Amino acid sequence: MTFLNRKIHRAVSAVLALVFMLGVFSGCVGGNKQPDEEFEFSLSLTEKQLIVGEYFAINAIFEEGSQEDVVWSVSDSEILRFTSDGTIALINAVKEGTATVYADIVSKNARRSCQVTVNPDKVKLDFDTKALKLGDSFILTASFVKSKELIEWSVSDPSIILTEESGTNKLKIMAIKEGEVKVTAQAANSKAECVIVVTYGDLEFDEELMSPHTIMLTYYDKSATKYGITWHSHSEYYVPAVKIAEGNLAGSSNVTYDRTIKAAADKGFETKKQNGDIYTDYAFRAVIDDLKFDTVYTYVVGDLLADVWGEQATFKTRKQDIDSFTFINITDSQETSSSKYGLDNGRHSFEALDGAFATYPDAELIVHSGDMAEYAEYEESWQKNTRLQQKVLHILPYNVCFG
Repeated sequence: MTFLNRKIHRAVSAVLALVFMLGVFSGCVGGNKQPDEEFEFSLSLTEKQLIVGEYFAINAIFEEGSQEDVVWSVSDSEILRFTSDGTIALINAVKEGTATVYADIVSKNARRSCQVTVNPDKVKLDFDTKALKLGDSFILTASFVKSKELIEWSVSDPSIILTEESGTNKLKIMAIKEGEVKVTAQAANSKAECVIVVTYGDLEFDEELMSPHTIMLTYYDKSATKYGITWHSHSEYYVPAVKIAEGNLAGSSNVTYDRTIKAAADKGFETKKQNGDIYTDYAFRAVIDDLKFDTVYTYVVGDLLADVWGEQATFKTRKQDIDSFTFINITDSQETSSSKYGLDNGRHSFEALDGAFATYPDAELIVHSGDMAEYAEYEESWQKNTRLQQKVLHILPYNVCFG
């Protein structure tokens, strides 16, 4: 055998030896080893459903005296993460999808598996349906298993219920009209619904006593896009509110109002007439925000539940950019005796204001200084003044400086 042939022979022999050794080593770790059919072990779960953010524990179970080392793994580490300690693994769901948990006994060439389905965290409501009577209220709460998302609420018919957010993912609901309405809680990946049925309750009220009076409009802040409205009545209200719509719609019988703003009610107070009669007066106040500049609005005040409303009125917001403006100043408008002015019940101030408004129809507000009532202890003394001026007071912002 030549030197070259001997060299080739040695090289081929070395390759064959290496292949044989690799085969033996592979067989030792189970690559070609047959499973031990007599070896028994199982998992505590073979399938599992859970939500993103949840976790669960899974155990490898052996017959007594046959425990072996377990190697844990998952088919998709983007969906499932795990930590293990011997025969126990803690599986954490991190993403929506399906993946498999594997438990391998290398020495026995044995494998068991558990299929895991991870669902998105869905929003849930504490009520699917709710029956209410007029005037009833409750709080609807939305929740998740793990997520801390904020809910967006929507209502299929806002004329049936009045809603107000009351804390994180909580909605306070009051029934104000008969009918059926659906409230939806919307999250990024899911939504839930509650159907509310409102039936007639036992409401008792006197429409005449509930009739609004002494309605006043005023600026609420310097931006002039936020107005305050106050009014009075001789009866408590169930749900005092202001309804408002864009445009001059006064006198129209079928106005669709854009917004309903719930009003605050001040505690009723006893007052008296000059003849000595005692009665209770109630005051209400609301703030209308997000108004547009140089825009006409129509509004009414009253009670949502009793469906008692005052007369429609309009006002116009000022222009956004102005160099100057016109306003009316009135002072000491309290009622006076006929001997001094020849007019009773504050009519002189009414005629003065009415004349000023006719002379300056573009006036943007009224400033009142001085006294408004001659007899401050009598509520009717205030009403005589303001009722006569109602033509103007609920269409122009009225800013009062007493003294």
